[in-house]
Amino acid sequence: MSDLQDFFDERKQEVDTFIQFIGRVEEQSIYTEEIKILKSQAILMLYNLIEGTVNKGIETIFNKVSDKELSHHEASHQICIIWLRYFKLHLGDDGQHDNRLSSVNKFINESIDIDITTFREKNSSYFKGGSLDSGAIKEILKKFSIEFNHSEYKLKEIKKERNFLAHGEKSFTEIGQSKTVEEVKETMSKVIEFLSLYVAEIEKYLNEELYRSTIGR
Repeated sequence: MSDLQDFFDERKQEVDTFIQFIGRVEEQSIYTEEIKILKSQAILMLYNLIEGTVNKGIETIFNKVSDKELSHHEASHQICIIWLRYFKLHLGDDGQHDNRLSSVNKFINESIDIDITTFREKNSSYFKGGSLDSGAIKEILKKFSIEFNHSEYKLKEIKKERNFLAHGEKSFTEIGQSKTVEEVKETMSKVIEFLSLYVAEIEKYLNEELYRSTIGR
């Protein structure tokens, strides 16, 4: 089993355990207000499951490419673009040419080795952190030339509610009171089904070595 699958299985088990717990608490009618808050917490956990799994998928691709020690001409066009962005080689008239020449040499001569944390520091919005729904995930996969033809409207709903909570626009009680525990369970099932397809797509990409140049395959 892959690191990505292990990560996904562990995180989805955490969410499932928590939502099952809410169901047991609901049976005790004295906790009506607390249950509303717990349901909102479940929404946050579902969003974290989405973002964590997507990020782990990207990281898994980067790690595989790094492990293969590919040069830029051995990697796919899409990986080369990401490798280029890793160095942010903007050649302006600001007296930084020596530093940029060093980066150009690394781009050309060194094996591809992309650290996801460093990449995000340089390209903070490139993989749409903090705003993930099925449309955004499709756009991320396109950056690797992966066509992903699946959608799930529940991800947009979760993203919206997560942002309400994260920015303080709505309280945990407001979000939680609008849904039943059964609805939360149904949402979880749809999220897991969608993310399972995402994980399978990443696994296929890695197994078929689609990160390599077509010339090298």
